[in-house]
Amino acid sequence: RRKSSLRMRILLLIWILFFCSAFATSSCVSEGQNGNGRPSVSAARRSVKKVPIEIPITNQLYVQARINGSALMWFVVDTGSTWTFLDATKAKELNIATEGSRIVETGEIHALTMTFARDTTLEISGVKVSIQELAVMPVKFRHAPQLVGIIGSDLFERFVVEIDYAARSLELFEPNDYAYKGPGEILTMEVIEKIPHIVVNISRGSVNLVPAKLLVDTGAAQSVVLYAPFIEKN
Repeated sequence: RRKSSLRMRILLLIWILFFCSAFATSSCVSEGQNGNGRPSVSAARRSVKKVPIEIPITNQLYVQARINGSALMWFVVDTGSTWTFLDATKAKELNIATEGSRIVETGEIHALTMTFARDTTLEISGVKVSIQELAVMPVKFRHAPQLVGIIGSDLFERFVVEIDYAARSLELFEPNDYAYKGPGEILTMEVIEKIPHIVVNISRGSVNLVPAKLLVDTGAAQSVVLYAPFIEKN
């Protein structure tokens, strides 16, 4: 089951990297005041850093960051990625040595090989995050050639990350200093292989409510992506 879950996530990741073209919609509580004129969640808290982000038509989150003190490079911020990824060509340019390998089957005739750089440092707007295993593989974004990789679970394990789509920013908080007090609804999450999952109910037409466990993925262009087995079963 664990291998099947990893395979499905890798398939989704590859699909996102090469075929993102759809529009998605998102909403959030912006800093200052919400639509009811009440102070927002961020009004009385002090963050470690507020970081500007770019949001393209695919509704993903682009941020500039450094690896081991490199020049600024563009990454996707992705809650749906177990690892932080760097393109193999860029890793070679930065003289980042890798070791080991992991082969993940992505279909009957396709396989993905990753190697890993040990003990690297990710830096976002001066804030440093230690990465024990930086995954290195060919990462090409057809819709955004400036991207060189993906920032995954390493960031979310280290900080509470508050994303403001309207203000185009993300804010980093120390976990011990963070307390949510806004008007939003708090959802229970289950973290599986470093990826947050929530249980939702899905219905369409004459289909009654069907519970489904979905991973929360800011790297996906679509609002909801359902795997074929779930569709066929329901």
